[in-house]
Amino acid sequence: MENLRYKFIEYEAEFISSNGSEKSIENLCDIVYILRDIEKRNFEENYILAKIYNMLGENIFALKIIDNALLTAKDIEIEKFKALQNKINERDVWNTKIYRDLRESKLINEPTLLKLEDFICLKDIDDTYYMQISDEIKHIVILNKNLKAQSGFPGCNFYSENEPDEILLQSLIEYIEWLGKIKNELLTFYNTSNFDYKTYNVGQEWFDGLNVLIYR
Repeated sequence: MENLRYKFIEYEAEFISSNGSEKSIENLCDIVYILRDIEKRNFEENYILAKIYNMLGENIFALKIIDNALLTAKDIEIEKFKALQNKINERDVWNTKIYRDLRESKLINEPTLLKLEDFICLKDIDDTYYMQISDEIKHIVILNKNLKAQSGFPGCNFYSENEPDEILLQSLIEYIEWLGKIKNELLTFYNTSNFDYKTYNVGQEWFDGLNVLIYR
């Protein structure tokens, strides 16, 4: 742990002096990956982890760690956690930059190529039809992001007024494959469209930083 403490001090200084360089973010994230896998963290491990989350703009995670750690903290530990907690709560949540580790996002993932048998077709109560992706499919690539699901993709439904046939399912297969490699089309659409709160002239870095979420 002592070695990790010195690394954190070094990486924190690097992050501040470089105004959040890509390398400094990666170094801090490496510490996060180590600490978050520790089942029973001590005070220093919790404090460093919460502080890094705060630096990276992930304040929800930072506050959760602090709240849990305060249940067993004592004396000076409580003071340090409370000080960090107050610092986080005083920040404008709408003006907080979030830094992410983009190493995995930069890897080129092969688009998902489903088969006809990967779809489950069901009839709804209103006599329409919906198609689900089988639980056997554990990941799908969308915008070059490898989305994983522990129990398939139960929320990924496709609806049709007519009974699905091979032509419709093949169209879905091609559409999902296209969504996996849509980068150039998306960048062109974004940069040539007008809408509120737009970031101008986005490119590869913006694309790598996109989040794709699975809702249930």
